[in-house]
Order: sequence, then C-alpha cells, then structure tokens
Amino acid sequence: MKKSSSRTIYAGLLGHPVSGSLFPTVMNRLFELCGLKYAYECFDVDRDEFTSVLDEIKLFGFKGVNIAYPGKNIAAYLCDSLDRSALLPNSVDTILIKDGRSVGFNTRGTAFLMSSGRINVKVRNSSITVFGCGQTALSVVSAAATHGASSIYIGADPSDSHYRQLLKVRSGLLRASKCRINVFDPADINAVEFVLSSSQILVNATACGMAPDVKNCILQDPYLLTPRMTVADIVYYPRDTVLLTQAARFGCSIIEGLDFLVNQAIASFRIWTGLKVPEEVLPSLYQSLYPQTVYTAELPE
Repeated sequence: MKKSSSRTIYAGLLGHPVSGSLFPTVMNRLFELCGLKYAYECFDVDRDEFTSVLDEIKLFGFKGVNIAYPGKNIAAYLCDSLDRSALLPNSVDTILIKDGRSVGFNTRGTAFLMSSGRINVKVRNSSITVFGCGQTALSVVSAAATHGASSIYIGADPSDSHYRQLLKVRSGLLRASKCRINVFDPADINAVEFVLSSSQILVNATACGMAPDVKNCILQDPYLLTPRMTVADIVYYPRDTVLLTQAARFGCSIIEGLDFLVNQAIASFRIWTGLKVPEEVLPSLYQSLYPQTVYTAELPE
C-alpha cells in the first residue's frame, strides 16, 4: 500500500512537555513503512497557547495533530466538530484538518478496543476494572461502555483533581449505555478484592509503574489475579511493568502499554490518510520500538 505525493504532508504532536514522547518515532516509522511522504514533529505548546497554535496549523496546511497534556479538554472546545469518540469523555487526542475545519477524535478508547481485539478478548458483555480517573481512564471507560461492556468498576481517589469530571462522564454513560458503572476507592482492599473477583479485564490507566518509579504497582496483592483475566497496562516505559510481570506469572492474558501506543498511532494514521495499516508492517514497527522501552536506571557515580 503506497500513496504517492509530490509534496511533504505535515502532522505533529502538541503539548507540554512533549520532548520525551515516543509518538513521533512511532508515527514517522509508520509513514516510512507505508511509503507515505509525511513528516511528524513535536511542538511544545502550553495551555494558553493552544488557540493560536491550532489556528496556525490550519494556516500552514497541516493534515492534523495529536494532542497531549494539557490540551485534550481544551482541544475538545476548540475543534469545529467532534467525532462520537470524543463526545462523552469530552477529550480530544487527534485532530483532522479538512477543508480548513478541525474535527476532534479520541483514539485512546479506540486503541483499547483494538488492543483487546488483537488478542481475541471480547469487551462486549465483559466486566472490567479500570484504575484511574484521568483522561486515558475516561476514554477507556467511555469506549468500553458504548461497545457493550456489562459492568465497569472505576478505582479512583476522591481527592484526585479529575474525580468530578469522572462523575460527569459516569452520569452521561449511564444515560447513553446499558453498562453498570460503579466507582470505588482503590485504597480499600476489600473493594479491590470484590471488583476483581467479578472482572474479566483489568486496566491500569494511571502512570503507576512508569520509570523511574518502576517498582510501583497499582495492585498491592498479586494473588487477586487469576488466569481467566486479561491485564492491560498503559505504561510502556518500561515495557515489562511490575503489574504485567505479575500478570504473566499468574497466567493472565496481557496487553502491553506499547500495544496501546501503536494502536493509537494506527488510529491516527487512518484518520489522516484514510488508509489501513498493512498487518505485515507491524512486526518491523514493534521491533524498532522495543529498544526504546527498555528501562536502564542511571548508575550512581
């Protein structure tokens, strides 16, 4: 699959900070493997700069951009229209520029569904536990609820700054879907044991376990894991988080953070190009990313 172009088409990542993101590597490698003349760059954009920068990318003819912190909610208000995926979480991580207008999408929930589908894990009629109440967690919850999950348990600290937004999203999903959605305190061991005893899928949608805090784990008691469960972790650095290492030991199916990242990139790729990424390019893509997800702690002098 190749699509020729006489000029370079531009896309990028907007947010602050974005210098450590792996997304430019993923996107540029995808464009290269698919023979497309696209160029993808990072742009450091602070909260109060998003309005002017989005106007500029339209002016300069960008095909689209990805949105990182702190711009996801801001982008949802600035876009000319929103895809269904972005409505309930009120969060945009991918923008398509078409005919001078911006359309906002949420690909994180899509990436969760894609990652589950690739290992034949069914979200429909499943019971799911999601740790976190940030924008990634809300995207996963929204996608799962609207795609037929029977029940979702959300582990969220009431003191978290995103907690109020979580309650708003929960109310909207209860009206828009048939999914039962309950919120619990992840510090309550009895509550964690109860929700996991009836869940087929567990998702860590927090930064817990991300380098440099690689010894941390969202789940304090690994014996709550069972072989019938699928365990997903959005953290990709390191690739082998404590949660996924424990899940593998207990015979669980696994969805790595790198799977989330790649499938989010594939979703953005399709939004911008209208093309499907060929399956045969994925092994090469993953192979190029593996060295960048191995955590190496700095040795003391």
